[in-house]
Formats: sequence, C-alpha cells, structure tokens
Amino acid sequence: MTLGVDIDKLLRKRPKKRIEGLTPNDYGTLEKPRICIDRVYFSVYSDELVGELIGKNFRRDVYEDYYHLRTKMQDDKGYVQGLHFCLCEFEGDEIVWMNLSLREPHIAIVYVNFIRYYRKLRKIPKPSYGYYDTNFLPLDLDDKDKLLDEFCDLYLFVISDLRGIYAELIEKLFGYKINSEEVIVNPFSVELPLEYLGHDIAEYEWLSDVARCKNMVKYSDLTRTMYFNKHSKKITIQMKFYQKAPGIARLELTYHNEFAKRYFNPDVSKDVLKRNILMAIDDALEYYGLSLDQIKPLKLDHDTLLSQFAIAFGLDVDILKTLIYGNVGEITFNKDNQGLRRKLLAKGLIKKGDKRGVYVPSELVRFLKTALGKYVVCKDCGSLMFFDDGKLSFVCPSCGFVKSV
Repeated sequence: MTLGVDIDKLLRKRPKKRIEGLTPNDYGTLEKPRICIDRVYFSVYSDELVGELIGKNFRRDVYEDYYHLRTKMQDDKGYVQGLHFCLCEFEGDEIVWMNLSLREPHIAIVYVNFIRYYRKLRKIPKPSYGYYDTNFLPLDLDDKDKLLDEFCDLYLFVISDLRGIYAELIEKLFGYKINSEEVIVNPFSVELPLEYLGHDIAEYEWLSDVARCKNMVKYSDLTRTMYFNKHSKKITIQMKFYQKAPGIARLELTYHNEFAKRYFNPDVSKDVLKRNILMAIDDALEYYGLSLDQIKPLKLDHDTLLSQFAIAFGLDVDILKTLIYGNVGEITFNKDNQGLRRKLLAKGLIKKGDKRGVYVPSELVRFLKTALGKYVVCKDCGSLMFFDDGKLSFVCPSCGFVKSV
C-alpha cells in the first residue's frame, strides 16, 4: 500500500448539540453516513534542520541543477522558489505531489487526494455520473465501518511513506542526512466527506434554516450546493452540503490549521485516529448548532423529487419522465429540435450512439431511475413499489396497486 516512489527517477536531471423544536416532524430514520478522507495538505519538515540551518540560505546550486522542476510556493517565511515532484499520478492527474522549498530549512508542502488514491489501489473504475467531478466512490461501496478503517490505514501508510521520501530527497539534494522517523508531517487542511447514500439533497435542505452561521450561499445547479459561512475567511471549520451524484448527498467538512493538526494527528494508532475523526465531526457540527444524530432526511414523495430534478436540469417534467421511465432506446433529432438535443447533451442525459445522428440515454438516466425509485410508496398499504418496464408504471408487490408515471 506504499507510494513506491523512485527518488532517483524524481531527481533525474535534464538532459453534539441537539436541535430542540427545530427538526421537522416528518423526517425519515437516522442513517449512518459513509465517511472517507478526501483531499489533504501537509507541511513536512525536520526539527534537526530547523535547529541547524539558522541562516535561511537559498540553495541556488540545486535550483540551477533542477531548473525544470522549479515552482513557486510558500514556506514558513513566505513566497519562495521550490522544486515540484509528482509522487503519484492517476487518470492523467497528479493525485500526490510535493513542493520542496529551496530556502533553508527546506520545508515541504504535500498534497494527497486520498479518495482517488484509494480508487487507484483498489482498481475502482472512474465513475461517469458525477454532477461536477468524479472524485467519489461508487454507491455499492457501502460497508461504512470497513471503509473508514481502510481510509485510516491508508492515511497512516501514506504519511509513513512521505517521511521516507522527504528524508531521501533532503539527503540527495542538499547533503543532509536526517532520521526519517523523526520527520514531522502536519496536516493543515483536511476535507472530510460524510455521504448519505440513496438520498437527495432536497431531503436535507431544512438544515439551512436551523444551522448557526453568519452567511449562507445556495446554488441552483445540479449539485444544489449549500455553503455555510462561505465568505468568512477566518472560519477554521467550513461546511457545505451538496448532491455529489445521483443517490449521493454529501456533507463536506473542511478543517484548517490547528483544527486539522489536532484531529488528524498522524502520530497515533488507527483506532485513536478513528476516534479523533468522529470527535472532529461532532465538534464541527456543534460549531454550526447541529449534531449527527439530528441530521435526518425529510420524507419526500416521488413526484416532488422528480420536479426538483426537472428544475435542476431546466427541463419539462414530462421530458424527464420520458427519458427515465419510457424505455427509450435510440433517439434522433431533426432541425426543429436541435435546442433540446444540445440541452440534453449539455446536462449529460444523452450521449452519441453507434450510428451517425443517433443518441442514447446516458448512465446518468439509469442512476436517476434508481435514485427516484426508492420514493414511490403504495398509498394503500405503504409498501415500496417497483417500476415495471412492461407496464411503464410502478407496481406494488404486496397489494398489486398500479401507479402510472
């Protein structure tokens, strides 16, 4: 599970707070969210070097030898020239990188995208149905306890690797031999996503009315993001709630500076790290006047959700119904409905088929069908209804009641 970085290749020269009386009465049952670790920034340094290199000299000789790796960065003294190293690449993007300052005592800044690194290690295919990006795990990875365990393991393994990489770079670039086990790795920005699987952000929109914050910003795109304290730069715990993909409502907590260092201290065991993460969630939600055991989804019916999706897509409800439930196969357009074609393509609801001028529904349509299906409840007996492709209707398996779409 290590990064497996070849240093010689890198240096190749060129050549809980309860909400009393505010929670809606018609909420659903409490569900445990899927917790991962997402994007993290670290500062990496050695106390040995900090104590020895008082002069803060700039190593121009190293800068000239590795001019092709140069980058601008910030260390403890401000902006400075450094060297940029890609430590891990995945799907054409750098998911782990290090910027190393050329000014003594050579502090490094490291970025790690843990979700994408987890996908790389587990060979999980890239999802194609995200509303904004693909930085999330599939819906079927729903063993929440196991997943948090594995992310804690990954977090500690990566930090152990970073210590060794930093020590080796310091020795080969600057000639200082340091003990890798004593290298200090401090997180200063950590994204912690809590994902409610099989749910829509509309079920949690009531939180915007009860959360304690200075300002609230809402967006009307497909993600329907709610930013809490978006414009408050001094806030060290930020929160936003948005629709990551169909069936994934994500509450994202971002910890900065001392809060990140306190809760995500890497010099602990896995069990302690897990407890710290749960404590971090409780403390962050308490800051906003919320608590994890009060974040329950509103009960929404199928038609309400379908209308919400139609508004988000900027489409007529009937067009969306046709795409989702009409067993649509091949779709063609003439010169009079090119506007609709462009809109459906732009929203990711259709894609080009095998034949020229022919389009087919995208994966997003299938996921919308799955996400919406869980909200159709029989009005006679209360059972969950299932969509019958033959009848083009929802059918109750208990009493046989049929509801057309």
